[in-house]
Amino acid sequence: MRSAFVILVLCLPQDEVCDDYTFCRRVTLDLTGRLPQPDEIRAFVKSKDRARKVEELLESPEAALYHADLWMQWLIDHDFEVGDLYRMKVGEFHAWLRTTFDRPTAETVRALVTGEGQAANFSRKHAGGGDPPVKLALLNARLFLGRDIRCAQCHDHPAKDLTQEEFWGFVSFFGRGRGGIKDHLGEIRAEPRYFDGRKPEGEPLASLADFMDGRPAVAERYWKLFMGRKGHPPSLEDARTPKDLVRTIVASPQYRARRGPLKLMNSVQFMHAFAQVFDLEKVHRDMLEKAIKNPQTMYIFKDEQVMRLYFHKWAKEMILPKGQNPDDVQAHGTVRLSLKLMNNAKLHHYFYSDWGLLRRVLAKRSRPADRLDELFLSVIGRPPSREERELFVIKDNQSYEDIFWALVNCAEFLFVS
Repeated sequence: MRSAFVILVLCLPQDEVCDDYTFCRRVTLDLTGRLPQPDEIRAFVKSKDRARKVEELLESPEAALYHADLWMQWLIDHDFEVGDLYRMKVGEFHAWLRTTFDRPTAETVRALVTGEGQAANFSRKHAGGGDPPVKLALLNARLFLGRDIRCAQCHDHPAKDLTQEEFWGFVSFFGRGRGGIKDHLGEIRAEPRYFDGRKPEGEPLASLADFMDGRPAVAERYWKLFMGRKGHPPSLEDARTPKDLVRTIVASPQYRARRGPLKLMNSVQFMHAFAQVFDLEKVHRDMLEKAIKNPQTMYIFKDEQVMRLYFHKWAKEMILPKGQNPDDVQAHGTVRLSLKLMNNAKLHHYFYSDWGLLRRVLAKRSRPADRLDELFLSVIGRPPSREERELFVIKDNQSYEDIFWALVNCAEFLFVS
């Protein structure tokens, strides 16, 4: 695998390959969902061993955790209500999703489609809408077939070759034995049918799982996630597991190019980055411990993963307009995010030189130039340029607060490039 990585690298002229600082930040965010630490960046830049860095990240527990966080968001459709948390076991489901990072994608898709074992939490989350379970069918089509079939629910699709009858035939796979139903001048039931009109043989869901090949849709989803654009190379569909898939993407010339990916952080990345630069990890742990110890707290809110769902929901609504779905709208940041960074009194507390990241930087480094390096590496993953060193004149601790403010408000912090 390492030799294949090197061969792919050689496909690009050296002046077209991204620099070490860019690569370290890019690959750390994309494989673990977090920002690299300054010492981690320095060690990588010294070694310049990109294949080793990728393997270290892929084998870390953080990679499986990030994979589970992403799939949790995709499977709950980036939103939830309190009632959903009573139907599904969030912690159990998240633990199972972590194990799927290094399992065959086909097995995972089959378990989610048929509702086997802990994967049944997927269907339970969407069971609140009654029967027929339209939302569950829509998500299965989107996640595992790469098809958005919503427009055919009430009429034949105006642009795609998909009829209303075919829509309800697909929905009926997920019903409770009554078939799909469409309310069109009276109740009309549709038996389970594939989009090509064929009827399933045997038990409908098991037959559907055999029919579905989720690898093209999953490959496209990860390619868009990592590259910020559609159009995955067909060879990605040969990847056996999600770990193999992301390893192949980050080894590709397109990903490693100097002008490679460009996308705003997703909600999971933004939540982690925000918590890192504002030193909120301890705050989050304290919130969970307080909830666990409080006898009046409902049991669902004593689950760490439920708390994380709320953090991710907050992050999504910071980078997307409220109620928008990342699968439908590309994130560009919001007015709310700008106002939060500029005007939130509590947030301003985190800029003070006696708090969190700034306090650690000032305690760790004594020379102004070293402190400036540490701030830049911590927030945007690279040292300051010569022009930036000349621009930022250090007079006192207030100067460091101003620099920190400038860095977290720049596009370079919010984007993965």
